[in-house]
Amino acid sequence: MGDDLPDEYDSIVLGTGLVEAIVAAALARSGRKVLHLDSNGYYGGNWAVFNWKDLEEWIASVKSSGNSDSAPDERDYSDLLKDGERLLSMSKPLVTVSDLDVEEILVPETETDRSQANTEIKHETEEETVNEENESAVADTTETLKNEEEGEERGRETKDAATWTKLKEDWRHFNIDLFPKVLYCRGSLVELLISSQVSRYLEFRAVSRIVTHMNGMLRDVPSSRADVFNSQIVNIIEKRMLMKFLTFCMDFEDHLDEYEDFKDKPFVEFLKFKKLTLNLQHFILYALAMKTEQSTTLEALTSIREYLRSIGRYGNSPFLWPLYGTAELPQAFCRLCAVFGGIYILKKTADKLIIDSENRFQGIVSEGKRLNAKWLLAGPSYIGGIEGIHSETVRKVSRGIFVTNKSIKPCDDEKVTLLTVPPSVSAIPGVVRALELGPLSFACPKNSHVVHLTCSSHQSQSAKDTLLTTAEALFGSDEEEDKPRVFWRLFFSQTDIRLRDETGLPANVIATSEPDAELGFHQAITKARSIFDVICPGEEILPAPPDPDDVVYVEEESHSNPGDKETEGEKDKEGEKEEKDKEPAKDDEKTEQQNEV
Repeated sequence: MGDDLPDEYDSIVLGTGLVEAIVAAALARSGRKVLHLDSNGYYGGNWAVFNWKDLEEWIASVKSSGNSDSAPDERDYSDLLKDGERLLSMSKPLVTVSDLDVEEILVPETETDRSQANTEIKHETEEETVNEENESAVADTTETLKNEEEGEERGRETKDAATWTKLKEDWRHFNIDLFPKVLYCRGSLVELLISSQVSRYLEFRAVSRIVTHMNGMLRDVPSSRADVFNSQIVNIIEKRMLMKFLTFCMDFEDHLDEYEDFKDKPFVEFLKFKKLTLNLQHFILYALAMKTEQSTTLEALTSIREYLRSIGRYGNSPFLWPLYGTAELPQAFCRLCAVFGGIYILKKTADKLIIDSENRFQGIVSEGKRLNAKWLLAGPSYIGGIEGIHSETVRKVSRGIFVTNKSIKPCDDEKVTLLTVPPSVSAIPGVVRALELGPLSFACPKNSHVVHLTCSSHQSQSAKDTLLTTAEALFGSDEEEDKPRVFWRLFFSQTDIRLRDETGLPANVIATSEPDAELGFHQAITKARSIFDVICPGEEILPAPPDPDDVVYVEEESHSNPGDKETEGEKDKEGEKEEKDKEPAKDDEKTEQQNEV
């Protein structure tokens, strides 16, 4: 850390996850001085996205790490302390990933692949023979291919390995999310991206297909009016019932009498009360509400309303996917923070916290340098490493990542596909959410797809045990050539850490939050807003930056007096008169400056 780094800040932020990035950007935008540190060499924390080589390095680092604290720093920093201050040791951030299981799979080839491999072997052998001895080409070819069965076997053994090897050679074209989420088109995150103009740093694709697993098949979900009337899997009576129910969901709060007795009861009971068919109950519960049978009616109706309101804003889809992955979101907010003066340093964190006699945070010690601040913001994995602070696991999120040879539901055009797998298929109490991305989303090279599986899980169950049944239902075995075949897969659990007692923290130390298992970003935005309100009460979070055309550039030699009542228009007129008395060259110079502005 350079000696020229400033000593005083309004806030120090540890970790570059989404919540930390939003708050840091908001603080810098409001004029606060922000220092943003991350112990990792990449942005995003548990929201990160990796290319293939970086993913392999991340897997290796997780396997070699543990939750044990690092060796305590025994250095004496008493010369950095003021009267009444003390130091709290801070270990490296806690590891939040467990149950990691990675496997490369030798995919059996189809008859078409087998035939193609044999043809390639024959052609290669014939070309080599012709080059060596043109006159005896036919004889040599026949001699070389007399053990044709061995050639076929060699082709079977090398074909798939070569295909997977080719994919890994395009390692830069992979963008693998640790925690993928989609944005509701009218959700709080989209509104924040627009109001803050952070959206100009990002690109999106619509989630163009929503499907559900029903009766052993993947079915497209009818959601909009056009989808409902074009659907072939609901009959004419069901279409009318569905449209009536969706119309009710759009303004359900205005019809309290219809659901008041059920709002705290399971949603499935309300669907039965509405006399909807089993077919419609499945679509509404798992594909529109994306909830389980235990979800309350109020929760499900709120989710359906947000789903329906988001349709039509950016096409016939309620969801957006950020190109290059979810980590683009925290990086975009970090970029805005840097534009407004925030300082970023990766591979750096706090070694000690400085606390005064009133148990208030005063600053950190990092690499022997004292850095003062009024506030400290940090993720739970950072704060859990503070001396005397105890953390615990409140829930686990199971994750599965699969690289496949084709889509789970092939079609003419590449789709961003969102699938909700019901408990009847996943064999777990909750739903499993599947997100499939292709090359046009910059998630993987050509001729491949990446499928993400995500669900909440029991703390005692590994991610592989939780998701394996779903994976077997979606991906093909040796005998199922109609389903996608898996080249590579990774299972891991993401631990959601919470502090046992936040009252033990100094009042000006605030814990952020890790990603949750929900589909969207509501929890993260809510947390970021609440933190900003504590630090900057009454201020607007991330107002739009000033338009460059509205910025007034003042010459250095001009000075304004507090008592000067001259209007801006009068000043401009005086400036114009002065310019007329100057040489023509000066007029040209000013014209060029104005054009540049």
